[in-house]
Amino acid sequence: MQFAERMVVLASFMTRYGLPAGAPRFYPDAVTIAGVEAAPAQMEAIAALVGSARQREWFVKDSFQSLDLDSLGFEPVFDAEWVA
Repeated sequence: MQFAERMVVLASFMTRYGLPAGAPRFYPDAVTIAGVEAAPAQMEAIAALVGSARQREWFVKDSFQSLDLDSLGFEPVFDAEWVA
């Protein structure tokens, strides 16, 4: 497993076992730090999050817009671009 894939898995683990209520309000529960190359592992980890019991919605920051999060029931809150 690559480092980028581990970041989503770590976020999943912390949310599921370290922070029962998830991340603080206005913070994502998982953040992607790699693009398309890590998408399959990231989608698997996020699907595991969505499949777990929880009282509120899950939030994911897809930093590279490389995940098909619609298939897991996510909706974009906003779109952004990097400014150089």
